[in-house]
Amino acid sequence: MDIDTSVPFPLAYLDWCKSKGIKSLKDTEDNALIMEFGRLYSQKGGKIEAYEILIARGDKVI
Repeated sequence: MDIDTSVPFPLAYLDWCKSKGIKSLKDTEDNALIMEFGRLYSQKGGKIEAYEILIARGDKVI
């Protein structure tokens, strides 16, 4: 899948999860998946803010 770094990290992450066949939001909260995608997103030139990782993990308090 081509990673779109023009959109914020959490939205790009959800698109990536969807392309991998992950349908449950609960399954997207997996830290290993977030870190794997974060590495790919950064390699493509995307910038990640700390709060975006918290949003992707589903944290309720930022």
